[in-house]
Amino acid sequence: MMTGTGSNPTRAYSNRIGLMADSPNFPAAWDQVMEKVKIADVLGFDSIWLGESWGYELFTSMADLVRVTKRIKIGAGIANIYSRTPALIASTIATLDERSGGRIILGLGPSGANVIEH
Repeated sequence: MMTGTGSNPTRAYSNRIGLMADSPNFPAAWDQVMEKVKIADVLGFDSIWLGESWGYELFTSMADLVRVTKRIKIGAGIANIYSRTPALIASTIATLDERSGGRIILGLGPSGANVIEH
């Protein structure tokens, strides 16, 4: 779809490609994930997404990625709403977003029974 008038039409949408990052439970594997995310940043990927289940805490991992990237958006897909207060989630995301230059995307949800109940 094109918008605009005259001989200078503009695209009404843009293509965006994002990746889902692995969330390993061991530091050596996390170093590999960070290297892959740095490459995705250089190649022009729009976003990288991290989930939260067993293992590492989500927001610390997002902070790691903020420090090793320049332009790629970093998304929480999803952060569970039962393990943290709304104020803590808001404060954490606001801090990450400020330090990343506005590159943080927050996805919220209930997570799964194994994560919440255990």
